[in-house]
Amino acid sequence: MRQNGIDDEIQKLMCFLPEREGRAQKLSRNQILMELLEIARKMTEDEAKPLKEAEYAPKENGEPSTSG
Repeated sequence: MRQNGIDDEIQKLMCFLPEREGRAQKLSRNQILMELLEIARKMTEDEAKPLKEAEYAPKENGEPSTSG
């Protein structure tokens, strides 16, 4: 992929970055990618949390489910 194409994709993903009040500093591509990575990890953890809770939720007989 050309560099312009990569920059276009990064620009699209920047909508997930939190607003930066009081910071006029321009972020480097690596800084942006690191912040996006952290957001993606947090989103993945948040998505996985309900699945883990359901995995260990009590079955109808009252015993915790350990299948998985």
